[in-house]
Amino acid sequence: LAAVPRRASESDGGAWGNQPHEQNTETTTSQGQSLGLKKKRSSFGSIAGAAIKKAVSRQKKRFQCDDFDLDLSYITPRIIAMGFPSEGVEGVFRNPLTEVYRFFETYHPDQYLIYNLCSERSYDDFKFHNRVEYFPFDDHNPPPFELMRPMCKNM
Repeated sequence: LAAVPRRASESDGGAWGNQPHEQNTETTTSQGQSLGLKKKRSSFGSIAGAAIKKAVSRQKKRFQCDDFDLDLSYITPRIIAMGFPSEGVEGVFRNPLTEVYRFFETYHPDQYLIYNLCSERSYDDFKFHNRVEYFPFDDHNPPPFELMRPMCKNM
């Protein structure tokens, strides 16, 4: 699943939307470009959930900023790759849909479009203000060639 923040103006917080509160360490894109976001400190109440998420994520880099802990990574300042937003029990060890929604509404309000690339599952577009495009293909497989051109054109 990938999301692309829409254009922003200087008056609405720039390309980053609302900035998180000051914290410990800086968050960067996968190429090391600074995003101006600070990582969060762990609280006692989040330790059990964080341990489960860390075990599931293994060595993957997680987005940990303010009170967010998501399987999400800024590829560039305008492109974000993330795990499928899940609900119910699956949300305990994957990205909870409500937290993904809160992340985009906090850092990129009214400036995002989510691309659902998962052919196995979907969710109600309404939960993201109908800002979802579907280009589904099977997990751990490349997209079919006939899907690539319309997907790139849409972006």
